Amino acid sequence: MPAADFFDYETAMRYCADDESMWKDILQIYVEEGEEHLRNIPNFVKAKDWKSYQVEVHAIKSTSLNVGATDLSAKAKAQEQLAKDGRYQEINGGYENFLIEYKKVLEAAEELVFTAAV
Repeated sequence: MPAADFFDYETAMRYCADDESMWKDILQIYVEEGEEHLRNIPNFVKAKDWKSYQVEVHAIKSTSLNVGATDLSAKAKAQEQLAKDGRYQEINGGYENFLIEYKKVLEAAEELVFTAAV
């Protein structure tokens, strides 16, 4: 899938004041912060630290929406709701797939940061 297909450009521009340069700057920060989220989430699950897990996926939900990764934002919202509802077995059964998807979006974001046009 082309990198741009992971992002809803109109949503991204709405959050970035129609400034593509700003979007790319935010994408770069998104990628940098994403690496930390990818490390933290498995640790939170292993430690059964569900509150921290909830905070982490909430951050992913918000930042993903800001950059236009609307599908990932919705998946993060679902993970957040599982944590809020205490549905920890479902988190255990699905967080790895969520992280795989998140990693794909981060890779796509990184690719877009280093291309001249979307």
